[in-house]
Amino acid sequence: MAGGTSYQPYKIFNDPIHGSIEMHPYLVRIIDTPEFQRLRYIRQMGSVYFVYPGASHNRFEHSIGVAHLAGELVQQLNRRYHHGEDTELDKKLQEIHEERMKELTTKHEKELVQLKQQDASSDNQESEPREQCKLEEEHKNQLQKLEAEQHVLITKDEGLCVQIGALCHDLGHGPFSHQFDDLFIPKVVEKLSAELEGIPDGEMKREKETKKNTLENWTHEEQSGSMLEMLIGNISDTECRAFIDTHKDFIKELIDPRGEIRNFKNPKTFLYEIVSNKRNGIDVDKMDYFSRDCYHLGIESNFNCGRFFKFARVCVCDGEMQICMRDKEVGHIYDLYQTRNNIHQKACQHKVVSAIDTMIVDALLLADKTLNISGSVLDATKYRGLTDAIYQNILNYEKIKCETEDLSNIKKAQEILKRIESRDLYTCVYYSRLDATLGIKNKREHEQDLEERLQAKYASEAKEKEFAVRIINLASGKKGEDPIKHMKFYSKQNHCTAEKLERTEVSQLLPNVFSETVLHIFRKNSKKTDISAESSPMNDWCQKYKCKLSK
Repeated sequence: MAGGTSYQPYKIFNDPIHGSIEMHPYLVRIIDTPEFQRLRYIRQMGSVYFVYPGASHNRFEHSIGVAHLAGELVQQLNRRYHHGEDTELDKKLQEIHEERMKELTTKHEKELVQLKQQDASSDNQESEPREQCKLEEEHKNQLQKLEAEQHVLITKDEGLCVQIGALCHDLGHGPFSHQFDDLFIPKVVEKLSAELEGIPDGEMKREKETKKNTLENWTHEEQSGSMLEMLIGNISDTECRAFIDTHKDFIKELIDPRGEIRNFKNPKTFLYEIVSNKRNGIDVDKMDYFSRDCYHLGIESNFNCGRFFKFARVCVCDGEMQICMRDKEVGHIYDLYQTRNNIHQKACQHKVVSAIDTMIVDALLLADKTLNISGSVLDATKYRGLTDAIYQNILNYEKIKCETEDLSNIKKAQEILKRIESRDLYTCVYYSRLDATLGIKNKREHEQDLEERLQAKYASEAKEKEFAVRIINLASGKKGEDPIKHMKFYSKQNHCTAEKLERTEVSQLLPNVFSETVLHIFRKNSKKTDISAESSPMNDWCQKYKCKLSK
């Protein structure tokens, strides 16, 4: 068994999407930690649940599903590989094997030198032969293990690491999932930037600058790595804890494979395409949440991940090992992204969902000073207690400890949440598609600019912000490009060589655009809908950013 010698039974989980699935004992140990159990209390689809009552599923079951699919894909990739069939792949694996043998020998030699140095400075000279024998035995076992895995595409340890990465990939999500990192955190940074302008140099300013810089670069994937570090200490099984601790850097890379792929710890580059695929965006994370979201939303999905796995294989392309697909399955890849488009169009981009998103974020921002929600991001222990329960915490917050505490903002936050409960939502006064895709980094700048223009025109006397603008980007594939642009395909006649497919080889009916940008404008306290594309704020804003509104 990978990562241990003692037998431990696998556990069976009954999942509505994948049926009865087996989980490795180490995965079960992870599931039984507070860091993972926290995911029971974070809904997969955030505010969508307020519109689609069936969307009550959580990050907990999604993560288990992703771990299962990762294991299935690993098995299928191993099944497709046969030593002696693909000379390029054999050559790559042989190079990796030789490099690992060299590293193991170098490590052993260093350990022997360190042992001799320790014994030279110790009074107990009798321990040297015993310790040396122990090192030699360990080295021999490691060599035997490497030799046994010489012609294996994905070793047992690598496969288990991939499953652990899949299981832990969402540990860092905050309340209401993507609302937290896409909406709440950027607005906290914006608020901190404004506060810093009026603060003189000193300790308080340095603290706020540190917090701002941390939040600016914060991602839930990086937070997942921090939660993984904390999780290790809560595993009582010593073998499991030692295995994860040994491979934690590799597991973190699998969760968040950013940077140059050649600098990764494992030279088998295709392993980084299983959990979070930065090459073309097709990974087991999406496969599970598309299937799971469609099931709970009542939306049909035409994508079959089991079929995808059966036609997936590893080929050497441009000097790197990549997961490639059979050429006849290209239509199936488009089905995957059509499913994604359906989910976003019918649920995630729903105007009512967008309104509730905006209201919850407004409430979180108002409650932040009292409950220090954003500060929890800086402390993994506090972050572990941050879940969707924050909604009820704000709604039912009462002054208990400090009689002088200013509760004005908390009361405003409560009023917003009470409006959600009574369906007195922000009014969507304008909806349109934009003909330009605005980058994520400057998206908030564009939103704020339009909010200020609308405020000046329609609500100049209001003391508080009356308008909320949401610019939502939806892209298929990688950065709005054709989904198959960064994918390689092999043929029935030659399954060892994979190449790009030209659009003309696929179909003449393919769309030319794979991304769109949607504009939502909400009024917070008024039901007036007197905004039009021809109004001066809208017209001036469009001219400034060189974009057009759809009619």
